[in-house]
Amino acid sequence: MNNDNGEIKLEKAKISVHQLYVLVVFYVVVSAIIIAYGVENKQDAWISTLVGTLGGILLFLMNVKIYSYFPGHSFGEVIQFIFGKWLGKLVTILYMIYFMYLSAFVLRDFSELVRVFAYQNTPMLVISSFMLVAILYTVYKGIEVIARVGEILFTILSIVAIVGVTLLVSSGNVDVHNLLPVLEEGWIPILKSGYHSSVFPFGELIAFMMVYPYLASLKGIKKAAITGIIVGGFIIAFVMVLNITIIGVDLFTRTEYPLLSTFQLVEGKAFLERMDSLFMITSVLGGFFRISILFYATVMCATSIFNVRNYRTLVIPMGIVILFGSVNLAGNFIEFTVNGMFAFTYYVQPPMLLVIPFLLLVVGWFRTRNQSRTNTNST
Repeated sequence: MNNDNGEIKLEKAKISVHQLYVLVVFYVVVSAIIIAYGVENKQDAWISTLVGTLGGILLFLMNVKIYSYFPGHSFGEVIQFIFGKWLGKLVTILYMIYFMYLSAFVLRDFSELVRVFAYQNTPMLVISSFMLVAILYTVYKGIEVIARVGEILFTILSIVAIVGVTLLVSSGNVDVHNLLPVLEEGWIPILKSGYHSSVFPFGELIAFMMVYPYLASLKGIKKAAITGIIVGGFIIAFVMVLNITIIGVDLFTRTEYPLLSTFQLVEGKAFLERMDSLFMITSVLGGFFRISILFYATVMCATSIFNVRNYRTLVIPMGIVILFGSVNLAGNFIEFTVNGMFAFTYYVQPPMLLVIPFLLLVVGWFRTRNQSRTNTNST
């Protein structure tokens, strides 16, 4: 039931610890292995990713501590419990806009990839619409369906990934000397990039604050998510090593899609024909889950703000907003990249992923501490 404090009626759904692990791995890996991520560190990019993984674990622990103050409630509810009704609603609105922008941005990211690869003359609106229809349907069906489909595809895509990596490694194009010299510019640039790696993709796991209420235990959440973060971090680092050793540092730092360039470079061999098509299919499927989680977080924030009884009534209207937002994010790919990689990373991510969560952590600690004292005195 809804009430004046922003409490909403959640789905009657449950997801398992393994399903959470699968969703976390999908979420952190898909965008990071496709776009030009961490390239400023050249051959040391994989090291900054591992550093960022450690930072990502710390950010997750902060978020799950916030959730532990009011377990079983959505992120919007937790915010309003900690900050109060009006300030809480304002902050929840900020997170709704944040998740909405991320949903639109990632949708545009994968739509750009599809258009660059196969449909250069197709309007962006058409490509994005086809992708979004499947996402809206899945979110409408609920988090349990997202988790179940993710679990099935995770097994399939894992097998495909193992086969793809085996073919790449056996192609004869791998040159480990491209990884040298290690730490050419020392640790300072690595640590600076490690901060950005902590924020993207790991810090964006804050969207999972909308997923945690559907798990039975806090201990299970920690185990699944931390394992997923570690596995995801190592996968991203491994893919970076693969890209650098095959296409070289120069192309790795210049191309918009390093992994796609890697597949295209070795594609000339007869047994590797059309591997880029395989890459495209698996990438879009992975992107589907990342956008689904972000869109689900968007809708659940809106449900908390507007005290809507059933979140499904907001799926289509908010989907339309995200679709047109995605198409109009930027006029071209360069503008889109600059807005996403620089402006958003430097000016939006820090307050949303670091400052506000830290305030929630501190204020929530005092609020729950005082509440426990009051309960003790009353007894």
